[in-house]
Amino acid sequence: MAPTAMLPRQPGRPQPSERALVGWQGVVGGEWAHTSGSPATAHGPGAQIVRLRDRSLEEPIMAAYGNGHFGRWITDEAGLPAYEYTCNHAQDPAAEYATPHGPSRDHFHLLGNYHASAFAHNEGYVEFFRPDTVGAWLNRYAPERRAYAGGFGFLRVDRQVRSTLYRHLGGPLYRRTWGVGYFRKSAAWGNLAVEQVTLSPYGEDPVLISLTTLLNRGMRPKRLTYVEYWDVLVAPVLPGRGEAGRIVEGLRVRRSTRYDARRRLLICSPVGPFPGPNAPAASRDPDPPTIFLAAIDGQSVAGYDTSRALFFGEGGLDAPTGLEMPFLPGTLFPQGTHAGDIILALQREVTIPPRSQVSLAHLYGYGAWDSGRFDASGSRTPAGLVERYAARAGGWLEESLESWRENLIRVEAPDVPWLAREAAWSAYYAQALASFDAYTNEVFFDRGGCHTYDWGVRSSPRDFCRQGLALLPNNPAQVRGTIRHLARMSKPDGSLAEAHAGFGRREERGRHASDLQLWLLWLIAEYALYYRDRSFVDMEVPLYPREAGRTTTIRQQVRRCLDHVRHGVGRGRHGLLRLLASDGNSAVATARGLWAERRLSSEGESTLTSGLAGVVLPRVAEFCRWLGETIWAQEAEEWAADNCRALAGAWNGRWFDRVLVPEGEPLGRSQLFLDAQPWAILAGAADAERRTVLLGEIKARLVDPSPIGPVALDPLGLDRGLPPGSGMNGGVSLADAAPLVWAWALDDPATAWALLSRCTLAAHAESYPEQWAGIWSGPDGYDSHEAACPGLPWQYRLPLSQRGVLRSHRACPIASAHSSGSLLFALARLAGLEADARGYRLQPRLPLACFGFEAARVGVRWEEGFIRGYIVPQGNDSVELRVVRPEHFAARPHVVVDGHTVAAQLSDDGREVQFKAFLRGGMRTEWKVTAEPTPLE
Repeated sequence: MAPTAMLPRQPGRPQPSERALVGWQGVVGGEWAHTSGSPATAHGPGAQIVRLRDRSLEEPIMAAYGNGHFGRWITDEAGLPAYEYTCNHAQDPAAEYATPHGPSRDHFHLLGNYHASAFAHNEGYVEFFRPDTVGAWLNRYAPERRAYAGGFGFLRVDRQVRSTLYRHLGGPLYRRTWGVGYFRKSAAWGNLAVEQVTLSPYGEDPVLISLTTLLNRGMRPKRLTYVEYWDVLVAPVLPGRGEAGRIVEGLRVRRSTRYDARRRLLICSPVGPFPGPNAPAASRDPDPPTIFLAAIDGQSVAGYDTSRALFFGEGGLDAPTGLEMPFLPGTLFPQGTHAGDIILALQREVTIPPRSQVSLAHLYGYGAWDSGRFDASGSRTPAGLVERYAARAGGWLEESLESWRENLIRVEAPDVPWLAREAAWSAYYAQALASFDAYTNEVFFDRGGCHTYDWGVRSSPRDFCRQGLALLPNNPAQVRGTIRHLARMSKPDGSLAEAHAGFGRREERGRHASDLQLWLLWLIAEYALYYRDRSFVDMEVPLYPREAGRTTTIRQQVRRCLDHVRHGVGRGRHGLLRLLASDGNSAVATARGLWAERRLSSEGESTLTSGLAGVVLPRVAEFCRWLGETIWAQEAEEWAADNCRALAGAWNGRWFDRVLVPEGEPLGRSQLFLDAQPWAILAGAADAERRTVLLGEIKARLVDPSPIGPVALDPLGLDRGLPPGSGMNGGVSLADAAPLVWAWALDDPATAWALLSRCTLAAHAESYPEQWAGIWSGPDGYDSHEAACPGLPWQYRLPLSQRGVLRSHRACPIASAHSSGSLLFALARLAGLEADARGYRLQPRLPLACFGFEAARVGVRWEEGFIRGYIVPQGNDSVELRVVRPEHFAARPHVVVDGHTVAAQLSDDGREVQFKAFLRGGMRTEWKVTAEPTPLE
């Protein structure tokens, strides 16, 4: 790649040839303020803009609200939100926080696609996570082992050596940006400016792209050496193992290295053979990955090395001994060696003309250890991946960002300009948590956070389904993958495990939750109805364990789940579904101590599970009726009606009891548990009078005292390892806030909207600006105002298999599906589009005259005088659309479908318009309803 002359800056958005310079505009003049392309506009000084899907109007999305202490929100060159991290974390007292492993100043950002993920750290390095078999960090940062992760490089200029880490180039000119799928850092060293972008490319490839741009700001040519560095220190995240134990487990596998000169490719392979991904479920990895590093920019490689000892020598990270010689020694281990001995380093010799730049590109990732193994989409071996990316010859970042632009959820609420930013950002984070599971061979929505990255458990199906529901309008392929993944992990009796760990291993210990099948039923019904996908329902998938050879269809899985809820969970003496080991709140079953846990689990009846059933069963009935299973539909409706009557009996005059028991006072009679209340409202168990009383109690006790969302319990008093104000003992649970917003919107959209705004990252950043977790991402929940340190992620001790185990969200206080998915779940419900057997019904529940919710496959928008929308279904179907407005229509509205006027009917009350459309699978259908709403005489 030839050097590029530095272009004069022009106003407006950067052109493609300029984009490498974004991030150091004005550097020649010494001004390093980050710009994102768009100049100040009429929206106000420094306002940034993003183009909404299918709209020519550009709307400002950036606002100072929600910046927090550590940086500010900006818009990048692709028009997407990004967070510019400006904190001097080495010296700023606010940067330090407590973790289970001691004080830390390490802040990080999630990079991910629909396969793997990575953490980009404020120090400048990047750790890559492989979820395929046993979840494992491939290049763990462990400085005590002289392992520094990677994602950075070493510069040698005039015999002086610096890395691109903050510790070597940090200062006022060091810039770090967390973006959608990328991490950008830029710095200056004399007349040399350096920008590095680590990119997780959009799609399903398990790779990271490292883009390095070197800019010579001087008037003379500059010769230098650049060494791209990535480590190999595999650390499987095994439950119950500490960090040291996990690294030791990863070092059990011996590894060899070789160099492919034609492809400029360094390969680190496990010394096999190994069982491979078709092995039975196991706690250890049956298919260790081949890890690789390649140059993909077309320029020559001057040297390489794979020996940690020779590269770092006595100089270590600050002065690697390997860089004292003109060229790296080219050490390889063809016969294998201890895995802790290996790094991957590629040397590049560069000459940069005056005031010009040179760009380098490297690919780091993993593939099959067996170089002969292929998959259906082409080669996922190292050689195949390298050839595919090298053939593109640039544009990786622009292509990835453009793909993300088309696959983020856009929200327009003029009165809340920062909400567009947070919705798009949350949509990225939610999708970046998608994981590939080699046991089921599916991509599914994972929970993320501490569960995935620190505790080593994929927990739980309810969280996978909740994330799928949140992203249903945007990601049908990944929703289907989530359903198939859970079906493949189901046993023939329909049972699901609360968690998975290792390679395809169900974590049960004889304990079953009561709500998991309901969540799966809900996701199946919503997906099939939303996308009219009949073929998916009869798709065959293997049951667990796969080696037994048993199979099922999604239709049969629905029947199994219904039977399991009816007979496996069952109803108690009061007619409600039993609690079993858990219903989503793991503290409830042990709230009265271990002596009562077994009886509470077996005989207690859960108003949370019963309320959820009251929401899910009518949706399943609609799905079954659309599918032609009328007997199933009637059964689900009758069951839902019986359940609603029994649930109404749990009303105690102020709220719904939490767990009913055969004898004695129910749990929750004197304490208000948040988690069950919104589901009881949504299930129809509370009439208007009860809703008024219940929501008044929730507002006074749980909502008003907390600036960052409702607390889980009042008064406090759950025992056994739950400090006051933490976890379910009065902490803030983001997953419980979303259904509360939905339930409140049925009666009072204005209060629901205000509550939603309080449950955002921006609100947390404003309330606790010096707590980094909760600014650009967050955990499952926060300690509330009742806790010793409000606003921090949960940390508590809970019984796990009747043993006290520390469960701290502070070891990985971000990248939780609850943090990103809860906002999207609530927004979709407030937007009000619901699918049923007849078609679709749109009833917005927002106190706004103008609002837009636009996802990749489904969108709605309304303004004064019209409502419009679109959908891209999977299958063909003739549907009826019903659009409801709070105001009456004075006359029959004018309806257009795909450019053609169609007949419409107006309901007797003048509020609902009905019309028909024929949907074609894979084709976008657009509709628009136009009328001036005025009150009827």
